[in-house]
Amino acid sequence: MSEEQFNKVRSTLRYRVDTFDGFYPTLNTKLLTKMKETFNKRQMSEYFKIDITEDAFVSIIKDYGSVIHSVVVDGEVEYHFFPTDLCETLNFDISAKKIVEIGVDKIEKWGEGDLDDIENNLRTHSIISEYSSLEDKVVDGTLPEHEIHVSGVRFTTGVEVSIPAPEELFPEKKVA
Repeated sequence: MSEEQFNKVRSTLRYRVDTFDGFYPTLNTKLLTKMKETFNKRQMSEYFKIDITEDAFVSIIKDYGSVIHSVVVDGEVEYHFFPTDLCETLNFDISAKKIVEIGVDKIEKWGEGDLDDIENNLRTHSIISEYSSLEDKVVDGTLPEHEIHVSGVRFTTGVEVSIPAPEELFPEKKVA
């Protein structure tokens, strides 16, 4: 890949490449397969298209990619019959190590309870501080009469790419 192509790819991929439902502890084969599928779909759009091959894309992801995880609370907050999705507000970063330590199935079962149960579980496992209130986070004190309905807890896995600066990869181009 030329330096020009590399710089274009770097600017395109400098943020999170994608987020997937589910827990993928690492950049494993299943996650890379999902990445390829997303890459190929985006290649059909002129807006998202990157001028590299699928193999080059996967190579960049393997070399410079990392995964991040979140626990997401699904449900809605209802205010005068206008529902708002909870997952945008109740989304908490968590390490793969912590997920494995607690257990995927155990965390997913948190969603069988109400918001207070989820809050207690998040607090017990140091995912939120002891002073955090999920209800306050959701309604932000602005919805006087509201109902919060929890429909589950799930994981998302995000893939981020951190490509070094061009001068780190192409030191022969440095000017003294």
